[in-house]
Amino acid sequence: MADWLGEQIQLLISNDELPNNLPFDAIVSVPKFWMRRISQRHNAAELLAESIADKLGIPLWNDGIIQTRPTSKQGLLLANQRRQNVEGAFVVNRGRAWKGKRILIVDDIVTSGSTIGEIATILKRAQVASVDGLCAARGVGSGGK
Repeated sequence: MADWLGEQIQLLISNDELPNNLPFDAIVSVPKFWMRRISQRHNAAELLAESIADKLGIPLWNDGIIQTRPTSKQGLLLANQRRQNVEGAFVVNRGRAWKGKRILIVDDIVTSGSTIGEIATILKRAQVASVDGLCAARGVGSGGK
């Protein structure tokens, strides 16, 4: 993923009409609620984000987004339940300077896009300049379409 993203960035910065710098100021990963993190011991989205940040030299803000309550696994829910499941479940870390930043959200699996969408919403409220998302896989979910 990091190689592919690096190639895409190089295509962007080789365009004479675009500024010659990286298109992201920081990378954040989709967090897990603390109880789930203890039981699973890893966060695939965080591991992907760490690798991408290291490879591309972009700052990683793994403490940037905080999950404030447990949520059900998105892939087990019906499509219309997914948005409600994550609504209000995340906050930005106010200790970070978000205003005007260009942020890349990294997730391992995107099913409906509700999680990344919710995180993008709170980042926009924090006055970021832009938000992009990157995922390793597209899930179809077992809960329905």
